Amino acid sequence: MITMVVDAAHREEVFEAYKEHGRMASETELGLVRFDVHQDEADPSRLYLYEAYADDAAHRAHMEGESHKRARGLVDELIAQGKCKRLEPVRMKEVFTHAAAGTLGRD
Repeated sequence: MITMVVDAAHREEVFEAYKEHGRMASETELGLVRFDVHQDEADPSRLYLYEAYADDAAHRAHMEGESHKRARGLVDELIAQGKCKRLEPVRMKEVFTHAAAGTLGRD
């Protein structure tokens, strides 16, 4: 899970970059289980990216993918300009999940 704070002037640009990134990843990365982007209702500049992978190899493949490099490049550029702050990622291990049938992973 990644948290970032994005300047309002660049928020839509970041949304679009991650929307495209998530679409490409979900179409091409078999080990991707989940790719969600959420916006904090109390602080719209705060975004949360939640990603889940079948295993460490799937995560490594994701990190090496072209769509990740493009989205990350935009975020890195905004960070360098002081228009985005990326907080330290949180690595979580799934203990269990409850979800409606057919909503997780590839059916």
